[in-house]
Amino acid sequence: MRFSSTLDTEELVVAGIPKSDIVLGFQPPELCPHTGYAIA
Repeated sequence: MRFSSTLDTEELVVAGIPKSDIVLGFQPPELCPHTGYAIA
């Protein structure tokens, strides 16, 4: 599954998936540590 919008990731979090298990695509590497989501 691929999710690219904040709305989709928030739906995953609401469904009980921890942010640490969700990797955001298309984020600059320098921002990744500050998102609260997993880093690929």
